[in-house]
Amino acid sequence: MKITFICGSLEPGKDGVGDYTRRLCAELCNKEVEVSLLAFSDKHCNTVISEDLIINEFKVSCLRLPFALSIKERTKMAQSFVIKVNPNWVSLQFVPYAFHNKGLPFGLGKALKSVIGERNLHVMVHELWIGMSYQSPKKEKIVGKLQKLLIGLIFKKLNPKLINTQTNLYKHHLKNMGFKASVLPLFSNIPKQSGFSGLEIPESKIEGNYFVIFGSIHQHAPIEKFMEELSGIYQDKAISFVALGRNGSALNYWSDVINKHGFKLSVLGPQSEIAISYVLSKAKYGLATTPFTLIEKSGSVAAMRDHGLPVICLSKPWSAIGYSNQEQVHGVVEYSSGQLKNCFIQSNLETAPNINATSIALSFINKIENYG
Repeated sequence: MKITFICGSLEPGKDGVGDYTRRLCAELCNKEVEVSLLAFSDKHCNTVISEDLIINEFKVSCLRLPFALSIKERTKMAQSFVIKVNPNWVSLQFVPYAFHNKGLPFGLGKALKSVIGERNLHVMVHELWIGMSYQSPKKEKIVGKLQKLLIGLIFKKLNPKLINTQTNLYKHHLKNMGFKASVLPLFSNIPKQSGFSGLEIPESKIEGNYFVIFGSIHQHAPIEKFMEELSGIYQDKAISFVALGRNGSALNYWSDVINKHGFKLSVLGPQSEIAISYVLSKAKYGLATTPFTLIEKSGSVAAMRDHGLPVICLSKPWSAIGYSNQEQVHGVVEYSSGQLKNCFIQSNLETAPNINATSIALSFINKIENYG
């Protein structure tokens, strides 16, 4: 089997979907699937990059086309690349903003149709449109309606044989648009490590029991209420916080609130995969600020769950328009004001499923092989 993966960018560590795609390809190579990679609108290179990557000792053809090139130029080069590698399947890793800065990729359907031709197409929907919640600003809702219309046109033009997504919410919306999709869970981009030799993180930075905050902190999460309750439970301050990765500007406010309540916060920033795995494996709890309805698409949460870490979802109010179902997400509990003790009890009873890159690669292969 030969599969060509198309995504926006492929710069390591700079694009979550690109990292996901390369990790999936590594697992597929181990299963004797021949893969190739095409970055159709790479925002992290200024010139065309054509190279053979070595993934798990396998040679993988890779073409990265700069976003700055016209869509006509990129389409022509991408078409030649796909003809050369000649895959049985093409897998489009879809994110609207990966193909257009404002998330409005006009002309993408026509361009990719020319690139893919009559080959079988699989689409993994990582993101749909913005403005999905009742709480979304009016401007986001307006842009979202345009994105929804455009996505529908793109998918109809491409006519994919298989569609997967990572959340039940997106599956619901795709069904309402006339597209049958199934959930293929997100795996962690941070593999669990078996050894931690050579680490340069001082033990004093992560001493004792701690919550880990990994990745972006979304604005308006109820950290004040959370800390007030936590202070009542841990009056001796025998728990601390560790911030890991790129947390964003909200970290400053979180730092002030955490310090105000007498708890310690250690800010580690971006770290190597082995260091991240170490910090996650030693933590007591994980904190996430992605809305619970969207928690299935959080790479940070996937990493925490893969490391066996109970996760508490601490997010601003977010209710999806036209969607009332709330699927249980094993290994994650949602915080609500006054219920922190119950969160701790429930999170310790929750067991995250064994979702990793290997199991998802096998599931992906099974879906492709059993199509039709």
